[in-house]
Amino acid sequence: MTTTRSIAERMELGMRHHRAGELREAAELYAGILAEDDRQINARHNLGMVRLGLGEFASALELLS
Repeated sequence: MTTTRSIAERMELGMRHHRAGELREAAELYAGILAEDDRQINARHNLGMVRLGLGEFASALELLS
C-alpha cells in the first residue's frame, strides 16, 4: 500500500531535511511540491534557498526573483 503525503506534510519533511543540512533531499521534496502546484510560494522560496546553499546560483536567482 502506498501512502500519499499532503503538501503540508512534504513541506514539513523538506524543512527538516533543510535544517539538517540534507539539501538534496529537501530540494527533491520542494521541487515535487512545485511540480504539483506551482503556486506554493513557500516551496518556491525554500527551494531557492536550498539551491543557493548548493551553489546553484542561477537557479536560486530564478526561484527567488
